Amino acid sequence: MSNQSASALPGGGADVAEVGARPGAVSGMAGADARPRAGAGMAGADARPRAGAGMAGADARPRAGAGAAGADAVFDALGEPVRRRILELLREGPTPVGRLAERLPVGRPAVSKHLRVLTNAGLVERHPAGTRNLYALAPDGMAAAQQWLIQTWDTGRARA
Repeated sequence: MSNQSASALPGGGADVAEVGARPGAVSGMAGADARPRAGAGMAGADARPRAGAGMAGADARPRAGAGAAGADAVFDALGEPVRRRILELLREGPTPVGRLAERLPVGRPAVSKHLRVLTNAGLVERHPAGTRNLYALAPDGMAAAQQWLIQTWDTGRARA
């Protein structure tokens, strides 16, 4: 959410207290077109379960080293143009989220989400460096996709 005041948002910005909520607590929705607030218990279309929550998100995939399923995760991750651009930027070396966001048409939170998908697909690695995290290309990130391509192509050519 931007730095706009709540009253400047569509829906009037009037916060409605939940029934039975502690005084001062507000619900996750302020109007018909309001956006859920963090921690409000509402899950948006792109919400991801927390680690250890026992549920897998709609786009959850096994890591890249898991054969065909790993190749699926890599191809799914590469299907988004912003993620491909992130990989291109990471060719220059380990980079913090902020520097990536400066060079992309999306904001820092979106870059972080894209990096999470790329990391889950095994394409990117996170390296803590003091108070920030650096992201770099994973050395074997494309191995599963490469194996799938070679196997599929060779099998198809052999039958032609």
